[in-house]
Amino acid sequence: MSPLSTGGKLQPPKGPPSSHTAARDDEGAQRNARAVEPTTRNERHVAMAELAAAEQMRLRDLRRMRQIRYRKKKENYMHSLEDETRQLRGEIEQLEQRRRSVSAAVPAGESAWSVAAEYFRLFQYGVRGPASASTSALSSPVEPQPSVQLDFLRSSMTPDVMFNTERGVEAILRTWSCISRWFAGVEMDLERLDKDASGSLVATTITTVTITEHTLRVVFPHLSPTDGGSRRVGTAASFLAGRLVGQTIAMRGFTRFEWDGAYCRMTSVLSQSDMLTPILRLVDSLEGVSCLFEGALITPDFRLKSV
Repeated sequence: MSPLSTGGKLQPPKGPPSSHTAARDDEGAQRNARAVEPTTRNERHVAMAELAAAEQMRLRDLRRMRQIRYRKKKENYMHSLEDETRQLRGEIEQLEQRRRSVSAAVPAGESAWSVAAEYFRLFQYGVRGPASASTSALSSPVEPQPSVQLDFLRSSMTPDVMFNTERGVEAILRTWSCISRWFAGVEMDLERLDKDASGSLVATTITTVTITEHTLRVVFPHLSPTDGGSRRVGTAASFLAGRLVGQTIAMRGFTRFEWDGAYCRMTSVLSQSDMLTPILRLVDSLEGVSCLFEGALITPDFRLKSV
């Protein structure tokens, strides 16, 4: 029997699989892969959707918390504004009560502040006119003059007002009259006006004067020649006079006012200026300054000496 026959039938010889069989196997594998791929893609979509939903929820919660904090902050701000408004209303009411009490105690337009301001306005350039001419010496009395300055002093100061070491409105006018006659270019500028702890008004001032030959003869007579001739060149008096004549000095000072609320008038005026510092700059020696003020009619704090 031939090996190619079995049971009388011929069998085809076995060999390697055909190309058609391999193609069918590849198609089956691809179908299986495509069947698995949609499942994996759907899972990714679901996972991404869940992440997006979680992120949206996180952002929503964050916005909600921010809105809560904003509303809370706004409420706190409104409460603080209400508290500040109530506090300001209380302070305004207190100030209004003080204003009413002051208005009741002091006539309109007549207060310590207004009197002090008017004092510096009227005496900014010293005394000019009849009052200045009537005072020929430090100790000579001042006769009543129909001047605005004198009228102001009499209406705003008590009759026995204390002025430095003297009393009376005449002492104030006499001092200003002497200064105006003795020095040239007298000017007193008010820098500021404040109330101190004791209730007094304290004015900060700068007083400017020019020293002339007349100043030396009257205020510093010991620097002037005694025989009517010229000063001896080389003497201390000549040196000091040469340093001073024609010089303009600026003196920082203060004026303190005491006010009587019952009478609405000033009871005390204390005034002084630092003449020592600018003179020391001109003379350039303490010995010269001592010699200058030793026989002067004015003190280093720009007060008139009593004679």
